[in-house]
Amino acid sequence: MKYTREQILQWLKDEMCLEYDKSDDQPVYYIHINEDGDLVSDLSRAETTLTYGVDNGPWKDDEDPERFYEEFETLDNPEFAELLDRMTADVNAAVEEIFEWKRIEEVTNALRKG
Repeated sequence: MKYTREQILQWLKDEMCLEYDKSDDQPVYYIHINEDGDLVSDLSRAETTLTYGVDNGPWKDDEDPERFYEEFETLDNPEFAELLDRMTADVNAAVEEIFEWKRIEEVTNALRKG
């Protein structure tokens, strides 16, 4: 299974996976992936989690958080487009790693039984 850039973008928008990290004073995207390689919104169901902090420079003191989504989360913004490409590549690499570990576990279990 490979995720496309468009699928990652849609998931980001649907799941509202951007949270403000007060300790780092920046917005952070959290992408959770379960043991089946599916994107999930619940950390407790995640096999792995990817995080991406973003610079909130022009929006830092904005009283309207929706402006960040409207102006940052657009493919017209080169910074976001680059981040989305990195997210897509990282998600696909993480899913492949999950499946590789599952294959190793299956072989190991078969050898133990055999």
